[in-house]
Amino acid sequence: MMTVRGGMALIVFVFIMMVLGALGAVLASLISNQMTTAIDGLNTTRAFYAAEGGLEWILEREFRTDSDFSDNVPPTDAPFGISSVSLAGGECWFEYANQDSANVDITVTARVGESVRVVQQHLAISVPATFGSVQFATGSIHLSNSTGNVAGDITAVGEVNLGVGVTVLGDVTPGSPLEIPELDFSEYEAMTNETVTGNCIFEEDASGYILVEGSVTLEAGVAFTGILYARGNITVEKDVTVEGALITEANLTTSGQKQNLSVTAGLSPTGSQLPAMAVGGNVTLSGYDGLTIHGLVYALGNINMSNISDLEFSGAMVTDQHINMNNADEINLTYDAALVQDIPGFQEAGETALVITEWREL
Repeated sequence: MMTVRGGMALIVFVFIMMVLGALGAVLASLISNQMTTAIDGLNTTRAFYAAEGGLEWILEREFRTDSDFSDNVPPTDAPFGISSVSLAGGECWFEYANQDSANVDITVTARVGESVRVVQQHLAISVPATFGSVQFATGSIHLSNSTGNVAGDITAVGEVNLGVGVTVLGDVTPGSPLEIPELDFSEYEAMTNETVTGNCIFEEDASGYILVEGSVTLEAGVAFTGILYARGNITVEKDVTVEGALITEANLTTSGQKQNLSVTAGLSPTGSQLPAMAVGGNVTLSGYDGLTIHGLVYALGNINMSNISDLEFSGAMVTDQHINMNNADEINLTYDAALVQDIPGFQEAGETALVITEWREL
């Protein structure tokens, strides 16, 4: 027969076991929750790296050597379709938006377990790769006895000579293997809607998309807006202002007293970026006291801007010969990618350079 003392001991024992059981259940639950949280955190991190890996994978697979994005098709269904790509222990889905020949927004959705991360990247084509430097020459580049600042890379197939007074915030690369692309001048001829037979002298301000069958002179003080395309030479005098593009199959040069010249690249009739100057021969703009150019300066001959002062340039200079800026004072050259991307006439020429911008996580 159980005594009262024995009965109380049994009750206490049962109570203690119940408390320990409850504490064990709570502890197991806490451990389980912590493990779940840790796994979720790990999967979230893995999903992010899977999404980043997906971006790199699709860049290498479809875009790095592509010169036309308009016909690219995502390799998967939309999230979370049956078709996916397995990367870094997760599943990835790809979507393209705002897609044209030179631009695309790529969205990568990655899932690991129940964790989902989404990243987006904008891609653009800068054609060709030689437009990635503030100065590029298949010959040599000379800035001897000059002073000023260069914000961008200087690249030449030949040698590069810089004055001790020139500060370069970028890479200086002689011996480059890059080749200059050819320009299809016919694309600019097709933009014109007015033709002048023979030579033409602009004595007053003018505007339009004009083809001149001969040579052109822009006299002192003239302002021109639009596209001026000449079969022969284009000659500019002092205090000339251009907003648009100067295109010539021959040379672009100066005459007389040369004080100020301002050329700002505009847009084509269809809204694409124009070059500031596209020249089949030499660009010779020596002797200026006040020279401002914003845009691409492209020449199949030499670019000569020696013996000048107060040069403000943004964009890129590209030549199939030499760049000479000797004895130049207060030069400021700044690379501007926005002024050299998607310019007509170069899309199918040269080596493409991929511009990767605007990364974000959604």
